[in-house]
Amino acid sequence: MDLRPYQLEAVAAIRRELERVRSTLLVLATGLGKTVTFSAVARDVVGQGGRVLVLAHRTELLEQAAATLRRLGLRAGIEQGERSVGPLECCDVIVASVQTLQRSRLHSHHQTAFKLVVIDEAHHATAASYRNVLDHLCGASVLGVTATPDRGDGVGLRAVFQSLAYRYELRQGIADGWLSPLEVRSVEVQSLDLSKVRTRAGELSTEDLEAALMSEGVLLEVAAPLVELAAGRQTIAFCASVAQAYALAEALRERGVTAAAAAGSTSAEQRARVLEDYRAGRVQVLCNAMLWMEGFDDPATSCIALVRPTHSRALVAQMIGRGTRIAPDKANCLVLDFVPGRLAKVKLASPQDVLGGAELDEQRARAEAKERELETKQRLAAELDRREWLREVGVVYAAPQLNLDDLLGVLQVTSSGGPATERQLEALERAGFKLTRELSRAEASALFKLLEERREAGLCSLRQARMLRRYGLRDNVSPAEASAVLDKIAKAGWRWRKRGAQAGAR
Repeated sequence: MDLRPYQLEAVAAIRRELERVRSTLLVLATGLGKTVTFSAVARDVVGQGGRVLVLAHRTELLEQAAATLRRLGLRAGIEQGERSVGPLECCDVIVASVQTLQRSRLHSHHQTAFKLVVIDEAHHATAASYRNVLDHLCGASVLGVTATPDRGDGVGLRAVFQSLAYRYELRQGIADGWLSPLEVRSVEVQSLDLSKVRTRAGELSTEDLEAALMSEGVLLEVAAPLVELAAGRQTIAFCASVAQAYALAEALRERGVTAAAAAGSTSAEQRARVLEDYRAGRVQVLCNAMLWMEGFDDPATSCIALVRPTHSRALVAQMIGRGTRIAPDKANCLVLDFVPGRLAKVKLASPQDVLGGAELDEQRARAEAKERELETKQRLAAELDRREWLREVGVVYAAPQLNLDDLLGVLQVTSSGGPATERQLEALERAGFKLTRELSRAEASALFKLLEERREAGLCSLRQARMLRRYGLRDNVSPAEASAVLDKIAKAGWRWRKRGAQAGAR
């Protein structure tokens, strides 16, 4: 099996990294041959007398890895459920379900049984199941491979991998001719309204999305353009829920398109039949909900329909990746991005986020810089308006004072001595302190001392001071001066004018 130039570079980079660190990461876009690349690394390890463990979390990934390793001449066995490789000596490489291994078979392997552990789809490697395996097999080096190193939950892969050995992503793979060109088309769904869809753990609620996407109007607005635009193309449609996948497949069949749906609960035999029909061209459109995100490859796929809005760039990349493999007579892959007709309250991830690369990042950075500059100018203009109004009502402007935490920091008070009593807290609140967190007795005592010093110096109460600071005024004035200033502001309606117009309360 001949490796492509970038795969040779990746293998060399992995070797170098594993000479200096225990764990490293390989990032290759979907379709660029992650399995072939890590299998070549495994072959090198076996050639040096070592054994390799490949970890994955889905049956399709296990089967794909074992088949590729065997094509390279390695003895590869699968450990999953009832399947077992038997004596370790019978295999060069064990391809194991991480669930099976860490649940029941991990401690049958000595800590130094493997020279290398490979984690397929390594963006899952922060899970406890993977960490348990790596902690036990402490004598092994670790290679993670993934197409999408950015996780939707914000957890960084640095918790598992010490370095990035090599990275070759979608845009570069297309430019170099290793992946199919993409044609991206946005399709507005006018009746799709995401205003009531909540965000949970950084992602749109599946339950709310299903409700928004399952209306008859939305299904019609998706099915009709999908039939027209994907005519003659083998298509995978990614949906937000199982119910939506089956409903969309039915809507497509009503329009004369051969469509099928499947879900995780579908039996393995039935899923296999659906995939066989799709690969044979007897089914044109596969509708699914998160089922064929990983481990499914059919180069003939030339259309991807994104019928599930998401915040996750990684999720969009995985969906698009199902159509990026090159094939004879395949000019490109059409990506249909179904977007709400009404603007969503928050930004959704799009194919442009995946394809943009450095150029898009720079454009976005410039746009965000301009936006921040505009916001700064607007805040400055509002501040100038406020100062001008304060001068008109006869008040001298001064900078505001420190907040509570800054004040305690300046006083150099530690949070020792146990929590403040309820009596102390009530007294501080009556005195005008806005307590934003729990205080210690030492902190409460320091604040009481500050109050006493203000009284001895003839300064206004903290309640008056807080009102003054709200308007950007100095608070080191007497009670009488504070009252006079606040009276002027009260008579002006507690508002300041915007130049040339009346502004509401700020």
